[in-house]
Order: sequence, then structure tokens, then C-alpha cells
Amino acid sequence: MTAVATRPETAGPAADGEPGAAVPRRAHLSPAAARDLLAGLVRAAGWQGDARAVADALPHERPAMRAHDLMRALGNLGIRLETAEASLDDIQAADCPCLFLADDSPPLAVLARRDDRIQVLAPGYDAPHWVAPVRNTGTAVRVGRAERPGEDGTAGPAFSLSAFLRAHGGVIGGLVVASLMINLMAFATPMFVMTLYDHVIPTRSESLLGALVIGLVLAFAFDAVFRMIRTKALVHAGARIERGLVLGLFAKLCTLPMSTLSRADLGQHIARFRQFESLRDAFVGPAVAAVLDLPFAVIFLAAIFAFAPAVGWLILALVATFVAVGFGALPLSRRLAREAGAARAAHQRLMMEIAANQREIRRLGAQDAWRARARPLAAEAAATARRSRQLAGALQAFGQMLMTVAGVGAVVWGAEAAMRGEMTLGALIATMTLVWRVLAPFQALFVAAPQLDSQHRGGKQADAMLSQPGEHMRGAARVRHGGLRGELRFNAVVFRYEPGADPVLAGVSAAARDGEILMIPGRNGAGKSTLLRLAAALWRPAAGSISIGGIDLRQVAVDDLRASLAYVGQSPEFFHGTVRQNLALAEPLADGPAMMRALREAGIEDEIAALPEGLDTRMTEGLRRSLPPSLLQGLTLARAWLKDAPVVLLDEPANGLDEARDALLLDKLRGLQGRRTVLMVTNRPSHLALADRIIYLDQGRVALDGAGESMVRKVAALNALRLEPRP
Repeated sequence: MTAVATRPETAGPAADGEPGAAVPRRAHLSPAAARDLLAGLVRAAGWQGDARAVADALPHERPAMRAHDLMRALGNLGIRLETAEASLDDIQAADCPCLFLADDSPPLAVLARRDDRIQVLAPGYDAPHWVAPVRNTGTAVRVGRAERPGEDGTAGPAFSLSAFLRAHGGVIGGLVVASLMINLMAFATPMFVMTLYDHVIPTRSESLLGALVIGLVLAFAFDAVFRMIRTKALVHAGARIERGLVLGLFAKLCTLPMSTLSRADLGQHIARFRQFESLRDAFVGPAVAAVLDLPFAVIFLAAIFAFAPAVGWLILALVATFVAVGFGALPLSRRLAREAGAARAAHQRLMMEIAANQREIRRLGAQDAWRARARPLAAEAAATARRSRQLAGALQAFGQMLMTVAGVGAVVWGAEAAMRGEMTLGALIATMTLVWRVLAPFQALFVAAPQLDSQHRGGKQADAMLSQPGEHMRGAARVRHGGLRGELRFNAVVFRYEPGADPVLAGVSAAARDGEILMIPGRNGAGKSTLLRLAAALWRPAAGSISIGGIDLRQVAVDDLRASLAYVGQSPEFFHGTVRQNLALAEPLADGPAMMRALREAGIEDEIAALPEGLDTRMTEGLRRSLPPSLLQGLTLARAWLKDAPVVLLDEPANGLDEARDALLLDKLRGLQGRRTVLMVTNRPSHLALADRIIYLDQGRVALDGAGESMVRKVAALNALRLEPRP
């Protein structure tokens, strides 16, 4: 039997990703079983996605994985999938590897076929095994073979609005056909009225009236069916575009360099999300129906010319007026919309700042001052919004006036033609109906023109945003740098946070050999934390290079690099979720005992066990505020110890630690010495005494470079000379 016929299902993290209707939904797996199953599947397809990469791709906070969760995880890895209805016996060698999903059995990874036997990896088995296929029916999800990463350096294709429209040309063609049928059915009413007045009433033919009524009812029924089809298709397309844009934008934000992200604040990122979500309204609002009906207005206009040429010329003139005034008002509409958007964004930024600092504002008793700041911004936002709405109201009133002129003009000229005997009474009434059919889409587009223009520009901005180059991400791609170990070297590194600003680092050269502890003391603002951020590839140097084991970091995928790093920043940061989930973000493969061991090494095992639900206690904002700083810092260190990475970056890790936990930190550093490469920012002599090497930074330059007790004394002398507080 030939390979089963397949259809595309998903194409990366920003694709639709929903399983087809036939994909089974009742099969459940534990996260660990799902991770092992998918890891074996992607490796069989030639990808190098390890268990950690698969664990990262699985849905967060999901105790049991369903079939569509497995498919989404593969999509998150950037792997193309194709689905087909099949039984296990239908799967041929050309279809392997594939994921087989059935309602009456657990998911299987079918890795190969040989004669009448298939090689499967099943949940609960450590290795693949050969079995005879059975004829249970399900869904075969074929996994695409490994390809090179995308040109932007990310694994898998990103969502693009223009690409979506090209890929769904068939849907657009179907919408055009449905609109054609709707507009053809629209001829039923004027034809019915004209026949009624011109033939049925004069001849008093009840049989003809009955036939006309039946035909009109059928036309209305077909019209309703085609309208429902068009509406469902538009809503579906709008939902897919909204989901694709939101997920695509989120995926892009996760890969954009920090230099790009730092140009916008949180409020601007939120506004961008909301703007892109509004593109969905372009597909579910009345404007898109008007666009689809617009080409068929020519047919109705031709019918008007056939009945009453004078009325046709009037309608043509009104159409030209709609177009001219609509385009003429666009510049003013854009300016008012831009002013309203800027005022609204400024007001929202202030509201977010007030919400984030409300406790401090109350402690300072500064409510009146902040109200005074908010009042003019709120007034400006309201005023600009009012001007924009006034223009929209004026355009709507003008459009209604043109419709009234069209109706009155059609009656006047039609009546004159009827009195001259050039048209019948039925033709006059039919012409009135056709006038509304011609002008209705123009009026709808005229009123919605500012919104359509905004959505058009939003679509361009979406494509521009999604096409920006991101950091090089491996995902499940084949090419990777294994074992990022060896000497960590900074070679004449120069860095500025803003172009044209003074350099934060000016020609820094330093090295830490594999297994060495490199301590980095220095005065505040010397660039110590910046050096660690560059080592973690959070920023890129403006000049110079950074390498690990002789490999330039610019040649290493950032997910490979950061999987090899454990980073502890100056301030403890946690995500919404449980303690266990926050620890698992650093090491998804870690189990409960490993987490407790890391907590023990950080000296906070008893405190975490004493929480209401232990590791499963949710880290709410209230809980974080109630916990002592030493416990929060200990959690941050435990996350680093749990990862057990070959390179450890510590930025003032003793901040907030009490004496006992600081002693545990020193013990841990002694245990890492010779086994892990450690870069640590600190000014404490007790820490510096453990260093294999010390570099002292001053104003972005290496002022001292050495080792031993003499170097510790020099650092202490420099700190005292610069009036730095002694540890």
C-alpha cells in the first residue's frame, strides 16, 4: 500500500496549531511521558531537540497532556506536521516517523516500518520495539524531516499577515463566490416588485403571484445560507489571524535582541498587542462585507442604466463624491487618530506607573501631586478622542445625506421618466431598490475608511515587526554546538546602551579558564553587571568579541548558550506560578528530590517546606512581598544550583543573604571550583579570597588583573580610596 495521503496541519510556533476535527482528544499523558515520547520522535526525524527542548515546548502548568498538546509542542519546536486518517497497518516506511493518535490507545511514535512490522516508541518504554501493526483507526501525524533554520535565525517559519492571505487564497476565492451568489439573490426583490406591478396586478394572475412568492422565498433561503457561510468563513479567518498575530508577536518578542526591546516601554508593547488584535475586526466587521460586495455594485449600476439612464448618472456622480470626500478626509483622520493615540498612550503609561508605585505614593502622601499629573493627560486624551469622534460623526452624517439625495433624485427622475412613458411603475420601484444596493457598500466603506486605513497600516506594521531579525535560535534544528565549555574570553569588548552615549565598557579584555572562578569587583557603575549580561548574550558588544572554548558567541544559538549558563541577577525575579514551576523554568527535567537538594544547598529547604503547600505554594505578589529578602535570594540561587550549568554567572549573589546562607554560598563556590567556570561580581574580601583570578573594573576598563592575597588587598585599598562602603 502507498503512503497515506496527508494534509498540512501546523507550521511552527506561530501557526494555527489547532488539531483537526478528527484528531483524538481523549488520550492523556503525564508531562514526563509526553516529553520522552516526543524527544524520541523528533530525534528519529533527524532533529537534535533533546528532552530539555521538548520539555520547554510543552504547555506550561498542564498536569496531563492531550493529543493537541503534543502537536502544539512539535509546532513550538518549529517542526512541520501533516495529518491523515489512517490505521497503524496503513502506515508505510515513507510515512515514518509519525505520531499515531487514537481514542482507544495511548499515543505512539511510529519510527520505522519493515515488511509487516513497525518500530514504535510507547509511553512507559525506555526504548523502541518492533510490533505487528493492528487495524485500529486513528490519526497519523507525520513529522517533517530536519531542515535548516529560517533566514532570521529562528527555528521554523514566523507568522506573516501577507503570507497568511496568500496561503488562504482558496478561502478568499470562496468568499468571492459566496458574495456573488448573495448579490445575484439580491436581484430577486426588485424583479419580484417589477413583475408584481407590471404583470401580476394588471392581469390579476394569482398563479403567477404564487410562483413569484415561491421563487422569492427560495431566493431568500439561498441568500441566508450564503450569508451564514460567508460570516462563518470571515469569523474563522479573523480568529486565525488574531491568534497567529498574537502568538507570532509573542514569539518575535522572545527572540528580539534587548537593544531592540529596550527602545519601547511596557505600555508600548501592550499597545502593540492591542493594535494587532484589532486586525481581527477587519474580518468580522461590516466593512469587509462591503469590500466583497463592492465589485458587484457594477452589475446593479448597469441595471439602473438600463431602466433609467438619468438615475444611473446621478448614482455615478454620488459614487464619485463618496470616493473624493473619503480620500480627501483621510489625512485629517490620520492626524486626529495619531494625536488621540499619542494622548491615550501617555495617559495609560502614567496609569501603569501609578499602579506599579501606589504603595510608595501613599507612603509619601503624594496622591494630590499624582492626581495633578494625571488630570491634564486625561483631559488631553478625552479632547483628542472627542475630535476624532466628531470627524467620524460628520462623515457618517454626510454619507447619510448622500443616500437621501440619491433616494430623492431617483424618485424625481424616475417619476419624470414614468410620466413620459419611458419606464413602468414597477421599473421605478425596482430602480429605487437597486439604488440602495449600489450605494450601500460605498456608504459603509466611506464611514469605515478611517478604521480601514488604520487596520491597513496596522497590518503593515505587523509584517514589519514580525520580519525584524531576531536572535539566532536553534529550536529543534540539526546544527548545534555541543558542550559549551572551555575558556570564557572577553577580547577588547566595547559596549554602549545607547548609540552615541559614552561606553559602559571600553576595551575590556579578560579570560576565565574552564573550571576557574573569576571575581569581578569594582565601584558602582563600573560595568560589572553589564559584563555578565554580555556573557549571557542578553546584549551584544559594539566592538570586540566574546568566546567560549574558542567559539565566538555570535556563532552560537542563544538557546544553546543559555542552556549552558546559570545566571543570577542582582534582584530576585519570579513568575506567576508555584515554587516548583519557578524552579522548573531553569531545569524542566528536574524532579522533586533534585529541587529539594538545590534548596538545601541554598539554605532554604526548611523555609520552603514550611510554606502552606511546600513546593506547590503559588508565588503570588502578596507572598513575595511577605517573604524575607534572604529567602527570595536563596530561591534565586537554588534555581542556579538546580540547573548545574557548565558556566555560572553570579551578580552580587550575597545581597540580602544572612551570615549562615552566605557561608553556604562560599561552600558551594568551593565545590564548583575546578568543575565549573564561575564569573562573580562582588566586593567582599571573603568571596575574593576564593578567586582563581580577579579583574577590577573602573569606569568600564580593567584597572587591575591578578590573583592571590596581594590582589585582594589591592582591591580593598582601591575600594577604600574611592570611599566605597567596605563589606
